[in-house]
Amino acid sequence: MRRTKELADFLAGFEDAAYQRGYNDAVRDAARALKQLRKEASSNQTKEQANGRVATTNYDHVMEGALAHRSRRMRENSDQMRVLKAIRATPGMRGVEIVRALESSGSPIQERTVRTALSRLKGHHYIEQREEKWFEIEKGRSS
Repeated sequence: MRRTKELADFLAGFEDAAYQRGYNDAVRDAARALKQLRKEASSNQTKEQANGRVATTNYDHVMEGALAHRSRRMRENSDQMRVLKAIRATPGMRGVEIVRALESSGSPIQERTVRTALSRLKGHHYIEQREEKWFEIEKGRSS
């Protein structure tokens, strides 16, 4: 029985060492790839500056997409827009009160959909929650 325990410990140590080597290899490969990307970006920038163009990298399209998404307008009859309109009409409502207000206005939305819309509106800095009540954020103010 003692030999079995020793063998199991040996194998566990061997396995740990193998995983550590694999991890170290992956980190080393990632560092090499990053270094190569920096070289490519630097050479692209140098070439474009020589041609008189604005320097860009191959990854600028990712940032442009993110900015376009951020400035995208909400659709008029989307759940988020209906929730935002309800908050504008009656600031200071709780989530359940927003659900009831939308039901009474003839456009019922499930509570979980309202919660999702509130979360997204908060994430995009349209609204904020104070004392468990929802308010629209004024234009010149950020929370």
